[in-house]
Amino acid sequence: MAAMFVGGAFLAVVSPGLGLLVVGRSILGLAVGGASVVVPVYLSELAPYEIRGKIAGRNELMIVVGQVSAFVVNAVIGTVWGETHGIWRVMLAVAALPGLALLIGMIRLPESPRWLVSKGNAKKALAVFTSIRSIDRAEAELAEVQRITEAEKGRPRATFRSFNDR
Repeated sequence: MAAMFVGGAFLAVVSPGLGLLVVGRSILGLAVGGASVVVPVYLSELAPYEIRGKIAGRNELMIVVGQVSAFVVNAVIGTVWGETHGIWRVMLAVAALPGLALLIGMIRLPESPRWLVSKGNAKKALAVFTSIRSIDRAEAELAEVQRITEAEKGRPRATFRSFNDR
């Protein structure tokens, strides 16, 4: 998603005409939509159950703070340099900065323990859990994730065709 933010902003900034601008903005829209699904799931998988709601709430708060910040920064840019030709490109380029920060920040984040377990890497999943929980709690949570993953293996996977079978 972070690469889509940066790439979409780049395409929008360098666009010579409306066509590429629409493509860049569409990529930005897909990145926002994807991040709005992926980030809460990732946070809920890593957060201990007793603070999961707080973490999800803070995520939503930060989204709104980001939207307000973008509005304020663009209002300042528009007010100070509003008469400058192509200032809209600068406004769009500023949108790449949070995406770039996200891309750099993602380097340090571990993979999801559930994903690791689904790929057969319980040892690495335990390492992720123990980095944020006590060893006893990490082992208990890993056992729960393994139990759920095993139970889900028997379930049929949803396909587009299964939506029409009802």
